[in-house]
Amino acid sequence: EAFTFNNGTGVGDLVKIQAQMRSLRENPAKKVRGHFRMAKGDVVEWVPDAHGKITIYEQPEKNIDALYIGGCDPADHDDVSSDASDMSLFIIKRPQGTSPAKIVAEYTDRPKEAVEYYEQAMMLSIYFNKAKILIERNRYLMISHFKRTGGLYMLARTPNGVAKITGGRADTVGIQMTPAAKEYLAGCIGRYVKDYVQFIPSWELL
Repeated sequence: EAFTFNNGTGVGDLVKIQAQMRSLRENPAKKVRGHFRMAKGDVVEWVPDAHGKITIYEQPEKNIDALYIGGCDPADHDDVSSDASDMSLFIIKRPQGTSPAKIVAEYTDRPKEAVEYYEQAMMLSIYFNKAKILIERNRYLMISHFKRTGGLYMLARTPNGVAKITGGRADTVGIQMTPAAKEYLAGCIGRYVKDYVQFIPSWELL
């Protein structure tokens, strides 16, 4: 939603996006669906589940700090209607050598209670080496939940580039979504799609 233009069109080179969708139709990305739970000793445990809402495309490389980052479009209220929009979180593996940044996990869902999403998102972050999550700050309840449960350190600060455009501060949690920020981020997505669309494994995202 955050990166959809008012006229209803999407972001990025449509021809390249459609080509990647055809590629995924012919050769689906390797993935495992499931959910997380807390095991003994407060250890986050991944549970494969065909009906799970979390998709992992690549298991994390453990004990490597700052290898993973995330981006989240949250919501501030429980699902009280059938047309409520989903919340979505993607985990990205940073560039390594000649390999570009790529999606390794996604979590898109709208459970009846928003806190269920927040908890699964927090465990997803922990599972991927405590990946920092960049969140839209316009909806604050998820940030409050992370703060209240000791997970505020998992939320990323405003990137310098976005702070300069929006006039905000780089030491603040998340992104305040404004028309200027939306335009800038859509441009970032467009450039990524142009050069690296073949590394996007998510049919739904495309």
